[in-house]
Amino acid sequence: MKLTHNVKINVEFHKDNTPDSVLSALVNFPEKELEKLLTGVFTSALDSINALDQINANNSYAKVSWSND
Repeated sequence: MKLTHNVKINVEFHKDNTPDSVLSALVNFPEKELEKLLTGVFTSALDSINALDQINANNSYAKVSWSND
């Protein structure tokens, strides 16, 4: 059996610290592409600390992995 879960994450850009060009680019980015970008940043950060290895350690009944969707 395989279960897929979508993790929802809020990203708040600070208007005082984020350059206008970045905010403008994000506003004009297609929603699906922005979603892919933010997902990539999130999963890459977790991969860099081997989070899935830690989650799966000593887990004999299930394996957690990233979805290919």
